[in-house]
Amino acid sequence: MERSDGTTVTPIGTIGTASALDPDLLLRAVRKSLGVRGWRWHRLSELRESVTDQELIYHPLWLGKVLTLADRPPFPPKRIPNAAFVDAVSGYRGVLERIPEVSHGTNDDGRQVKPVINTEQQAKRYVQAVMHTVNRGYVLKKPQHQLASLELLYMPLWKVTAEVPERRVVHVNAVTVEPETYMARQWQSADWLSLDTDALAPLSPTTR
Repeated sequence: MERSDGTTVTPIGTIGTASALDPDLLLRAVRKSLGVRGWRWHRLSELRESVTDQELIYHPLWLGKVLTLADRPPFPPKRIPNAAFVDAVSGYRGVLERIPEVSHGTNDDGRQVKPVINTEQQAKRYVQAVMHTVNRGYVLKKPQHQLASLELLYMPLWKVTAEVPERRVVHVNAVTVEPETYMARQWQSADWLSLDTDALAPLSPTTR
């Protein structure tokens, strides 16, 4: 797709659909992220005055759809669909309870954060690590995992800067309007980028 100024826009996948911004809901999320200190601002109007900047950003995440095959003889293997996510900046990862809605298109209303884990080959190893964690829940024979798809997606977040009274930067999910405090904290750490390469669960790509 080409903009009117001649520059090219690459379509991206977005996790969820950001709804119209409700200023009060956003402020409540900011207050919630501040914990006990947040309740100092019972009136949202006072908290609103402390906000110095507000920006919509798109944070990169890898989404892997995985089919888990668990043996249960003499019956056929149980087929369990899983969805693994990998934060493309910090390597923070885990299993999603359900596969999220994804919309594809162009996003000109926010800034796109550059991923650190920027290739499928890199991301696949992190998805393997997630499945290795899943295998720990099986006492006997470990299941097999087949990687059905792997896609780099973007999560819309509101980045809010407030003086409360010291400067704090809060990230709020633009879809759920919930604070993403823990995930944002991982961006400052390299702990999740390391992998145990000696014990990764096998993943066999299926036909896409």
